[in-house]
Amino acid sequence: MSTREERLKEHLQAWFEAAMASLEKCVDEKTRVNLLENCGRACAHHSPFVKHARTIRESRKKIDELLDQLSRQTKGQVVWQRVGNSVQVVYKRCFCPLRGAGLVQSSTFCNCSAGWLREVFETASGKPAKVEILETIGQGDSVCKFTIFN
Repeated sequence: MSTREERLKEHLQAWFEAAMASLEKCVDEKTRVNLLENCGRACAHHSPFVKHARTIRESRKKIDELLDQLSRQTKGQVVWQRVGNSVQVVYKRCFCPLRGAGLVQSSTFCNCSAGWLREVFETASGKPAKVEILETIGQGDSVCKFTIFN
């Protein structure tokens, strides 16, 4: 990494830390969660997963087919499992590129992943979804675990 790239990374890390600290200090939890979920929803549009989800909806296939497709795409790094009327998702590692690059440390940022999942499942089903965060690596857990209600 060049000196310029190192300075940029340090600058971005400081910027994200300040932004997250300000969100945590100045913004109520509901607004904070909504803002970060919206960021995650936008992030989902830059991945192939929303395209797969749209194909599932347009072909009138079942969510189980999306789960099979997502399992193949993530090659065992994520467990996608139907549990009754919900879907449980377990990430064996954090997939957030910002956290992976060391730019974000805040556990609040994990709401972004909830938004990402919500966008994928709402796109696939055409119905509103709710994502519950159960565990996250960003909070010190060994995995990220979510339940999706659709």
